[in-house]
Amino acid sequence: MSERPCPRAPVITLYAKPPRPGESKTRLAAGVGDVLAARLASAFLEDTWESLAALSASLHARVVLATTDTTATFPGAVDLAPQQDRWDQGQGGLGERLEHIFTRGFAEGADAVMAVGADAPATAVTSLKSAFTELGDGVDATLGMSVDGGFYQLTLSPQVPLPGLFDGIPWSQPTTGRAMLDRLLAREVRVALTAPSADIDTADDLPRALACLRRGLGVAPRTLALLEQGRRAGSDSPSPSAPTLTAIVPALNEAPRIAAQVRRLFADPAITEVIVVDGQSKDGTEEAARAAGATVVVSARGRSNQLNAGARLASGDNLIFVHADCELPASAGSDVLDALVDPATVGGAFVTWHVDDVQSGRPIIKRLLHLADVRSRFAQVPYGDQAIFCRTSAFDRVGGYPAQPLMEDVEFSQRLRRHGKLVRVNKRVLVSGRRFLKRPIYYTAAMHTFPWLYRFGVTPEQLKSIYENVR
Repeated sequence: MSERPCPRAPVITLYAKPPRPGESKTRLAAGVGDVLAARLASAFLEDTWESLAALSASLHARVVLATTDTTATFPGAVDLAPQQDRWDQGQGGLGERLEHIFTRGFAEGADAVMAVGADAPATAVTSLKSAFTELGDGVDATLGMSVDGGFYQLTLSPQVPLPGLFDGIPWSQPTTGRAMLDRLLAREVRVALTAPSADIDTADDLPRALACLRRGLGVAPRTLALLEQGRRAGSDSPSPSAPTLTAIVPALNEAPRIAAQVRRLFADPAITEVIVVDGQSKDGTEEAARAAGATVVVSARGRSNQLNAGARLASGDNLIFVHADCELPASAGSDVLDALVDPATVGGAFVTWHVDDVQSGRPIIKRLLHLADVRSRFAQVPYGDQAIFCRTSAFDRVGGYPAQPLMEDVEFSQRLRRHGKLVRVNKRVLVSGRRFLKRPIYYTAAMHTFPWLYRFGVTPEQLKSIYENVR
C-alpha cells in the first residue's frame, strides 16, 4: 500500500525549556539529581531535534523551537537554529501556550502543525511521520499517547477549531492524553492515533526508555549513551541478570475483568511487567487496569495495533500475549522461560480449555466448547487465545504482528517459525466461552475452517467480511 501524500508546508514545533540544573525535568531530578537531570534534558532535546530535522527533510517541513526563553543557550544543533525559528510560547498555562503556538503556525500558512515534546527521545521517526501521513482522507488530527497517560505529539490541520480547545485539560495527569482525545472527539474532530511512545518524566521511566533504544526503536545516541553510563554505574554485579518476561494484554471494554487479569499476571513471580493496551474503551477499562498496577497505554483499535503497541514499549527480554478473557496456568511465566532456554526456540504457546463461565446449563454446549480446544493440541501454528510467547528479539526480527484485520495471530506465528522452533507447553489456558456461547456452531466452524481458507489464499479482508466479532 502506498503512503498518502503529506500535507504541504507543515510546521513542527518542539516544546522545550532551556536545560538548566534545578529548572528543567524537576520530577526526574527528584530521582537522579539536578545536574544529571539537566544533562539528560539536554540529550533528550538535542536527540529529538535531530530526529525532527531528519523528518522535516523528507516532508519539506519547517522545524521551530517553542520555548519559554528565546534568548537562552541551547545544546548543539538546537542553538544553531536561526533566531526566527525560535517561537515564544507566550503567557498562561500549557493549554493557552499550545493554542498560541498552533494559531501562529496556521497564521504563517502551515497546512498542518505538530506539537511534540522533548521528553520522548525513543520515539521512532516513522511514528512522527505517520502523524502527517494520516492527515487527509477523513482525518483532521493525529495524537500520540505516552506511557504515563499523557501525549507526546499532537498534529492538527487548519480545519480543527482552536479557540478553547485546550481549556480544562488536566495536564501532567494519567488522564491527560485521554482527555485530549475525548475533547477532540467531542468537537467532532476526526482523529487517528499514532503509535504510543515511552516518555521520560521520572527516574522510573529510564529503564523502559533504555530498553526501547537498545532495541533500535528510536534513534537517540546521546540519551542512549547517558542511560548506558547510568546503568553501568548503578550495577552492583558484573554477572548477567535473569531473563525478564513482559505480559501484553490487549483490551477493549473489559472493565469487569481487567483488574482481576492484571492481579493474576502480577501474582506470577516470573512475569516482571504487565502492559495493558486499551483500544479506547468507553467503560473505564483504562482506569481499572491502571489502578490494578499495570502499565497502561491507549492505542488505535485493532488487535494487531494493540499487540504491537504493547510489545514495542516492553522492557522484558521475552513477551507473552494474553487476551483479557484468558487465564494462564499458575506456572506460566516459568514455563515460558524454561521453554526459551533452548536457543533454537523462538517462541511457542499453551493449549486451550474453553470454560462455560456464563453458566449456560446446556450439556451440548460444553461438549462443543471442548471440541474447540482440539485444534490447540494438534495445530502447528497457534492462535492468540493460546497465549503466544516469544523472545523480544524475535518479535523485532519478524516486524511484529501484521497489519491485517483477521488471522494476525496465525500470520505472526508463521513468521516466527521461519526463524526458529515453536514449542507447545502442555498446560491449559482457561478461555472464556462468552463469544462461543452466543454463536456456538458459527464460532466452531470459523475456528476450524478459517485457517485452512487463509492457507489457500482467502485474504484476511475477505474472512473479516464473513466474521462477526461477537462480544
